[in-house]
Amino acid sequence: MKFIVILLYIYIYVSSSQKHQQSDMADHYGSAELLVGKFIESNREKARNMVVMTKWCPKPGEMSEKIVRAAIEERLKRLCTKRVDVLQLHWWNYRDTRYIDAMRELVILQNEGLIGNIGVTNFDTAHLRILLSSGFPVISNQVCFSLLDRRASGKMTDLCLATGCRILAFGCLAGGLLTERYLNQSSPPPLSERTDSMKKYLRFVREAGGWSRLQDLLRVLNEIAKELNCKIAHVAAGWVLSQPAVASVIVGVRLGHSDRSDSNKEIFRVSEELTQRQIERLDSVRLDPIPGDCGDEYRKPPFLTSTGDLSEHLQDANKALSEMFTISSDGKRIGSGTFWEKEFSYSRAVRTPQGGIHVAGTTATHRNVSIGQAAFTSYLFGDEKSKKRVAPRFWVEGETETIYDDRENIANDAYAQTVFALDKVEGALYVLGGHLEDVVRTRLIVRNVDVDWRPVAQAHGERFRGLNPANTLIGGPLVGTNYAVEIEVDAVLEKKKNMEMSNEGESRDKNLLLKLLFFMGVTLVSTYSLTSIMQGVINRKNGKGRR
Repeated sequence: MKFIVILLYIYIYVSSSQKHQQSDMADHYGSAELLVGKFIESNREKARNMVVMTKWCPKPGEMSEKIVRAAIEERLKRLCTKRVDVLQLHWWNYRDTRYIDAMRELVILQNEGLIGNIGVTNFDTAHLRILLSSGFPVISNQVCFSLLDRRASGKMTDLCLATGCRILAFGCLAGGLLTERYLNQSSPPPLSERTDSMKKYLRFVREAGGWSRLQDLLRVLNEIAKELNCKIAHVAAGWVLSQPAVASVIVGVRLGHSDRSDSNKEIFRVSEELTQRQIERLDSVRLDPIPGDCGDEYRKPPFLTSTGDLSEHLQDANKALSEMFTISSDGKRIGSGTFWEKEFSYSRAVRTPQGGIHVAGTTATHRNVSIGQAAFTSYLFGDEKSKKRVAPRFWVEGETETIYDDRENIANDAYAQTVFALDKVEGALYVLGGHLEDVVRTRLIVRNVDVDWRPVAQAHGERFRGLNPANTLIGGPLVGTNYAVEIEVDAVLEKKKNMEMSNEGESRDKNLLLKLLFFMGVTLVSTYSLTSIMQGVINRKNGKGRR
């Protein structure tokens, strides 16, 4: 079943004439939750069929039962409801693995009836896979998806089709840029006319090839819109809705400015009537791909947001990492606080006086949760009867192809475990002052090496692409049956600075040697000269005596 969701910021539109009205909000969208709550409270009958979706973007830190429960109860209070139909989690920093704690607590609240369904927002494919392969019942991932930004059409779509999770697509009109208003315009609108949303999506336009490429796309959209007797926006959103893993497109409205909810019903028709030839014409428009995976615009440069700068959020997220470790008094050793470290006297990571960091063998666990241990539950969206259990295998031949295996009792998702273990490694490096770029050697120990070496190597390759540390991948037994892979890492800090210091030292040594040789030479010359003079005097005396 496909849906159109009305996106609610501060401006809210709720149409009681529609049989099923959905609204998408967040804890940080101004007073959106309060306004919807006011409508629900005063229109109980009209709001009975309303699907309430909101997001929770927690401040980085501990995700205890108390903190998570308080956050969800606040959503319920603001929305004047006893249950959030879809609660969507956003997480800033994957190196902080406490999103596993948050998900675990959300499942408890779901079982209590405070949450209907659990979704995520702006998760990339690898970390959505971590959640799914660990048994968390995530039904949706809300991500940017449009004709300008097709990142979700690749690996994300493959994962969702295999598992039953679905994409909720926002940004399908690129902040209004994919409309007639900007067709045949020679340049973008002036700064005074740009909304925050438009500022954001103009950054996408830049990455996709610039304003002229957008005009190429708009001209093709306009031709198809005329053929289908609709608007450019209907074709743009209809194309997204027609994608196989998309359950809903999210259409933004601003009360008194852009309320087109009745017109948006055309999106359904267009999504079903688009022909293969029309789709090929849209595909033929030459656009540069948006870099990275879904959600990367909030975590990595180029930050494709309205401000183009998320440093404040990311700094807070990075600072919170130190809370996850016990740090020695000299700051050179860290532990993750496990029983094993205390019992067998070892550290999670150690920094040496020479600037090296050594990270101990790291596996994919978080507290008492083993990552990648649950086979996926795959079913047609909304159809529990069709569910089956599957688990993924990655094979690399030219390009990565994802194959999902439907054998029974499959566990130990090696790819997901490698990604999660590397997240933990990155966190340890950061707390000791290092970064992924400082890594010089990795060691991967794979339990079932004949089967799992490819997914492990694939995850390693994605993380270290362009950095290329020395690597060893071997097969070997691991302690604990839940682990498919264990990873050790060595890093050297400030390599450039160390090299410069080394060069400066070599220069000083050379200068000292030259000075020493110079003075030795002067001394030798002086000694030689004095000896020659004395010998000359003696010879002259002897010569006079002989004559």
